[in-house]
Amino acid sequence: MAQIIGLVIILIIAKLIVDFVKEQFSFKRSKNKPGDVIDISDAWVDTSTLPYKKKDQLINLKALKFYNSLDEILTGKNYIICPRIQMSELLSVTESPKQQEYVQRLKERTLDLVVLEASSFKPVLVFNLEETEPSKNRQLSNRFTTQALQVAGLPLITINLNQCTKPQYLVQEIRKYGLNI
Repeated sequence: MAQIIGLVIILIIAKLIVDFVKEQFSFKRSKNKPGDVIDISDAWVDTSTLPYKKKDQLINLKALKFYNSLDEILTGKNYIICPRIQMSELLSVTESPKQQEYVQRLKERTLDLVVLEASSFKPVLVFNLEETEPSKNRQLSNRFTTQALQVAGLPLITINLNQCTKPQYLVQEIRKYGLNI
């Protein structure tokens, strides 16, 4: 009888050990599975000392001067100008084997000025503002941005802020893309 009781106790202990080991292995595997929920709560952040401050301005003075010129041209028309819009807010990614990579590329890029139809917020024109000769990395980024906007059917005008851009030139360029001004 003592042998049977001993055997039952050994089986119970073995079962507990097996269950524990299975739980540990499945827990480690589930951490790496895509699609699992990750806790991003504020529990780990000391919110009493966050290292943030408001920026002095959203765009620099040359870009602001250009914005004001463009605003004068579009005032009273059915258009509004939005500065610094993330590309992922304007473009969506169609079905692709590398869809997440393309979405990430859009999230990494910000467009300088976007002209929207005021009544529908439909994007109609994008301005890329440059002050200096772009570096090689910036050129590659600009090429991607240009091609992505072109594929999406959203026109892009690049403006050099160091050159005086006359209002007549801007009106002419804007009209090329079908804007009613």
